[in-house]
Amino acid sequence: KLKKQKNSVFFGGTFSGNPLVTEVGFKNLDFIFKNKKKIFNHLENLSIYFEKKLNSFFNNNHLDIKIIRYCSILRIIYSKKLIRNKLEREKSEKKLAKKINDFQSFTLKKNILLSKRGAIFFCYSYTKKNVDHLIDVISKGTLKFFK
Repeated sequence: KLKKQKNSVFFGGTFSGNPLVTEVGFKNLDFIFKNKKKIFNHLENLSIYFEKKLNSFFNNNHLDIKIIRYCSILRIIYSKKLIRNKLEREKSEKKLAKKINDFQSFTLKKNILLSKRGAIFFCYSYTKKNVDHLIDVISKGTLKFFK
């Protein structure tokens, strides 16, 4: 039986109760709220650019791949077919698992980590030059493994 302690306080979680981390978190949120239009416009513009450049590349090279985008959330889909849900995507990609893994290993060797499911998120510090580099590596990798 646990003995109840008088005036005990319990903090749970990774950053709970750490005043320095709390202050840093607050400052970050404050910055985001004060600059949200600038931040989200920047991310949206980079995302649109990325989506258009890569989809154009995939079309011009007859690759059965596309980038889909919702605002600044991007995903590589390893098929041009209409994918309506996660199960359809997983079924479509199952037969390409080795090629997808090889492609992701290729990008990792170029210091680009792509998630296992193809989701891509840009950070505010990215520049067009960073995105161009990402486009270049993905273009070379998709030609190598999916042509």
